[in-house]
Amino acid sequence: MSDKAIILNPVQRVLGEDFNPILLAQVTRKSLIWVFLLIVVCTTSSFLFLRYTVPIYEAKSTIMIKPENSRAEVLDINNNFLQRSDNIASEIKLIQSNIILDRVAKRLNLDVSYYEVGEIMTDELYQQRPFTIDIELIDSSIYDRKLKIRIVDELHYEIAMMVNGAEYRETFEFNRPFKTPFFYIDVVLNFKNEDNTIENLSTRDFYFVINSPKMVVRQLARTDKLQVIVADPVSNTIRIAYKDPKAAKTADIVNTIAREYTKYDIERKTESESLIIDFVDQQLDKVRSDLDQTEDMIKIFKRTNLMVNPETQEEDIQQKFESLEGRLVNLELEQKSIALVEEYLEEGLEFANLPLTLVSFSGTQFPAFINKIRTAEEEMKKVLFRVTKDNPSYIAKEEALSRLKDEFFNYLKGYKQSLYHNKQFVESELEKNHSQFIGLPEKEAEYVKLRRLYDIQEKFYLLLLDKRSEFAITKAGYTTNNVVLNRAETPSAPIYPPTNLIKMGGMLLGIVLSLILVISRYLMHNNILSVTDLNRHCDASIIGVIPKYNKVMQISELVVDESPKSLISEAFRSIRANMQFLSNEPGPKK
Repeated sequence: MSDKAIILNPVQRVLGEDFNPILLAQVTRKSLIWVFLLIVVCTTSSFLFLRYTVPIYEAKSTIMIKPENSRAEVLDINNNFLQRSDNIASEIKLIQSNIILDRVAKRLNLDVSYYEVGEIMTDELYQQRPFTIDIELIDSSIYDRKLKIRIVDELHYEIAMMVNGAEYRETFEFNRPFKTPFFYIDVVLNFKNEDNTIENLSTRDFYFVINSPKMVVRQLARTDKLQVIVADPVSNTIRIAYKDPKAAKTADIVNTIAREYTKYDIERKTESESLIIDFVDQQLDKVRSDLDQTEDMIKIFKRTNLMVNPETQEEDIQQKFESLEGRLVNLELEQKSIALVEEYLEEGLEFANLPLTLVSFSGTQFPAFINKIRTAEEEMKKVLFRVTKDNPSYIAKEEALSRLKDEFFNYLKGYKQSLYHNKQFVESELEKNHSQFIGLPEKEAEYVKLRRLYDIQEKFYLLLLDKRSEFAITKAGYTTNNVVLNRAETPSAPIYPPTNLIKMGGMLLGIVLSLILVISRYLMHNNILSVTDLNRHCDASIIGVIPKYNKVMQISELVVDESPKSLISEAFRSIRANMQFLSNEPGPKK
């Protein structure tokens, strides 16, 4: 190496005399195209990553837990912090349990998931779906399987799936329920925007999955999706967060979890009242049934015993006794009167001498018959004064009187028989009323027993209704101590991937790779580019530098001939001048 002093620039003083800024600049200039390509590739890759990476959204809600510390207040124990910690931990476990998540799944109707297959990605259709499926499984093996659905036209759609290694495919009509060997299905086509036209839908690929209840709860409880943590132990607040590719779905799930949790808290507090109300309802049904049965028994008792009001039955029977006895006396008087008339007539006495007092109470036809017979007897007597008994006129009168007497006796016989039957009926009614009167205390006692039973059941029924109203009012008065401080809002930006960070990272990666490329090429550079490089790496004296001539010479290879005033020509003149000052002594020339 030469001991000649080398003049260093400020950068070389810091980085060392081996650092060559000119060489670095040359290497950088030659690598510009690669630097540009690296930056473009890295930036493009970041944009492609953002384009084809499924975004993850997160919705959050905060709930303040107000613990009930009645025991500690009564015992005056100062362990509030420990109790708060235990209470918050138990509430977190409750929120993450299947009890709450199962209620959330039922509330949000997550039994069917809708998907659209794209060229690169598959997108879940949470709210903006072109059709709605109402399905009820017959075969549980269809759970958690992909069922392809294709829109054929405005009226028909096609379902396709694999069953036991064979393809099942069938076409159905929209808005009509159908039964298959595997399920009942009804699909309603939705036309909500311009994209949901038949021409557009028929070219798109859709499928849906019937989620089993266990799978829905398992998906909701995934630790990488659902997060329930203590937000602030001092203020007793917990934070519920849920992550999902669908922004609206995250907000719905978080808000539903908070809502179902508060509802369940109220149900826990009102569980005793609910059990009592259920018991009262059961007793009400039973007592009501007994009450109806007793009422039917009272109706049957009244109908069987022909009673309207058993309390006045004795008075009714007494009045009926008096009426029947009066009728019986009248019938017996009429029978005796008829017997006197028969006895009077059997003695051969004339009707004219028959006392009317004997027949005044008889039937209405007795006076008419007697008057006719009396008239006929008087006329016959008058005729007898004029003619003899052999006279035809007298014989005619006698025959007419005989016919009237025969009619009278026939009527008397019939009426006598009628009186006999009427008397038998009255006597039977008297005997019947007599037996009723004798059995009246027993029937009245039985009625009173039934009525007392009915009154007791009615009072018990009204008491149960009153108690049910009291417990229902008490139950309605319960409120939850937990307060939802803020509801989850639909996130507008995803938490993953971080858009700005990925964009900046792609650009920075391109810049870093470019720097690595330039530094690598600089460090691996082994060509002599300047006089300084020669001075640094050898001890030979330099008498001149000839620049490279890049153009093709047509006449002479000597640059001096072609361009006498060019830099190359001056370089040759400089070498010639420097060679004139070389020493002629033997050995190395310096």
